Amino acid sequence: MSVTLEPPASPCLKLCKLDEDRRMCVSCWRLLSEISGWGSLSTQAQHDVLAKLPARKARFLTVTQEDVQCAGR
Repeated sequence: MSVTLEPPASPCLKLCKLDEDRRMCVSCWRLLSEISGWGSLSTQAQHDVLAKLPARKARFLTVTQEDVQCAGR
């Protein structure tokens, strides 16, 4: 039995804050290429992007915290 995916809503929170080094928004956690191409992605590709966001956020926050600790702050 095949399941038809519904197109997901964009994860954009309208609070854009770009991390230029990583080329991603640290509000919705998408890469700039994912943001600019969101409307042309297939429904499956949009769901694939959404599935990556929690891990991307966690990785970013962990690396950022390590940077702060290494700087002695």
